Amino acid sequence: MPPGFERPNAAGRSGPRSRPAASTRRIPPPRRKGTPPAVLALLIIVPILGIGITLLINRPFGDDEPVQTTVVDPNKDIDALADRFSKLEKEYQTVLRMDREAADFELRAKSLIAAFDTWMDDYEVVIGTKRGPDGQLAPEFFGYSRLKARAGQYRLDLIKSSGF
Repeated sequence: MPPGFERPNAAGRSGPRSRPAASTRRIPPPRRKGTPPAVLALLIIVPILGIGITLLINRPFGDDEPVQTTVVDPNKDIDALADRFSKLEKEYQTVLRMDREAADFELRAKSLIAAFDTWMDDYEVVIGTKRGPDGQLAPEFFGYSRLKARAGQYRLDLIKSSGF
């Protein structure tokens, strides 16, 4: 064999020029030192402080009264008319159940006819504001015209039943 290529002996060396044999034992990597506790504390405390400061800044200080916004119902007047109509309708049913010969019947019928007349005048005033430039009622208010028709029918029934 040429020099430098001898077979290794039992000790694992091959001769004067040979390199040392690779060790079968692995050297563990050096231990990493842990993150210092001060850094960990900062990583926890800084976000908590940030959230707390943000909440304090966004919260109003003092005894400022909250601003109340009032929503104006565009159908407020119409709803009031509908409530008045339901009361008139109950009164109408009460009057019709009365004895026609009673003296109280004629008085109550006259007052109810006057109440229906007043209601119909108020209805025209309120619904007049809901009409378009051409005088047509907007489609969303068509249902309220049924109230006027019923009020007119009740008024006519009272007039016929009381003999005026």
